[in-house]
Amino acid sequence: MKTDGGLEVRIGQDGPVCVVAISGELDIATAAEAAVLAAPAAVLPAERLVLDLSGLRFIDGRGARMLAELTAAVDPGTVVIVRSAGRQVRRVLHILGVDLERRGSIPGSRREWLLLESRAVRGWAEQTRADSARTREASQHLRAESQQLRMLSRALCGQCRAEA
Repeated sequence: MKTDGGLEVRIGQDGPVCVVAISGELDIATAAEAAVLAAPAAVLPAERLVLDLSGLRFIDGRGARMLAELTAAVDPGTVVIVRSAGRQVRRVLHILGVDLERRGSIPGSRREWLLLESRAVRGWAEQTRADSARTREASQHLRAESQQLRMLSRALCGQCRAEA
């Protein structure tokens, strides 16, 4: 779900893996709303919580604290993994001494672990494809409207010239 401040929080679950994807800017202006949007992830039964920060462009101290509170609210037996945090986001977390990851043993064999990982990635890929298709459709619609407006503008300019 996207907030007015441009922050987007998406929660997905595939079996025992819960993924929370946060994109945009996580700061003092958006942290409280992000906490509300991400809260359901803390109560979902999961063996692993994956924080996907690949789309996070900016984070401040309040945003880092919100992420730390989210990971602290997750069941203590849940492994927490941070994925794709950008250099600036990692730097802020490091400077503030915030470690979001929680290590633990992943039940099952390596093969089962890879299967879980691939399911989570596949789910996010499908969501991304669906989002891309919607964006493509909207873009095509806007192009068609733009072309109609150009044609109307040319017609009106032609009438103005003819009348002058």
